[in-house]
Amino acid sequence: MIPFDSCHECMLCNTKFTLFKRPRHCRNCGICICSNYDCCTVWSKKMIPETFNIKKESTVKVCTSCHALTKRFQHALLQGRYGSAVEMYLTGNINLRVPFAFKKQTKKKESMFPIHCAIEGQSEKLVRWLVDVQHCPIHVLSTGNTNRSSGGGGVTSSVMGAGADMIKSLNETLGSSNGNSSAKSKHDFVPTLRTSNGRSLIDIAM
Repeated sequence: MIPFDSCHECMLCNTKFTLFKRPRHCRNCGICICSNYDCCTVWSKKMIPETFNIKKESTVKVCTSCHALTKRFQHALLQGRYGSAVEMYLTGNINLRVPFAFKKQTKKKESMFPIHCAIEGQSEKLVRWLVDVQHCPIHVLSTGNTNRSSGGGGVTSSVMGAGADMIKSLNETLGSSNGNSSAKSKHDFVPTLRTSNGRSLIDIAM
C-alpha cells in the first residue's frame, strides 16, 4: 500500500487531504483515496483475499476504479469475452480466487466465483485459462474443524485445482442425458465450489 505520508491528495480526484479530510487506502489496489462518493465505495470482505484485510473488517473501502474494473471483468466472463477478460486481469487489480459479492447482484443476489461466471458464459477458452493457466480452485477440501458451506463467500476451507480433469468431467456431463445415472454420480462425487445459491460448477454447465 502507498504510505499516507507520501500522498497528500486523493489519487482519483486530487482533493487535498487535511485534518478533517483524512486519506484511506483502497483495500484492493492500495492507492490513497478520499471519502467522496465518486472515489470510494464499500465491498464485503468476501471480495478481497484475507491477507488484504489486515483489520479483519466485515466490510472494506475500495476505490471506484477497482469497483468498476471488477464489475466489467465479471460481465466479460458472463458474456464469454476472453480477450476483454484477460486484458482486464493484466491490470493486476483483479482477484480470481474470491467471489463477486456486490451489494446488488443479478439472479437474486447470487455470489459467484470467476470460474462460475466463465462456465455460465459458455466459454471453454475462458474456463481453460482460469483453471489450467491461472490455477483457479474448483474443488473444496473440507478441513476437520470447519463446517461445509454452500455459500459462494463461505469457502473457508483449503482448495485445490484439478485442471483438465474437471473440464473433461464437465464436458462428459454435458454430453450425457439428464436421466443418466453415471452423470448423477459424477455430480455427487465432485466437491466443486458452489455459489451462494448452492449451485455447483456442473449445475451451471447443465
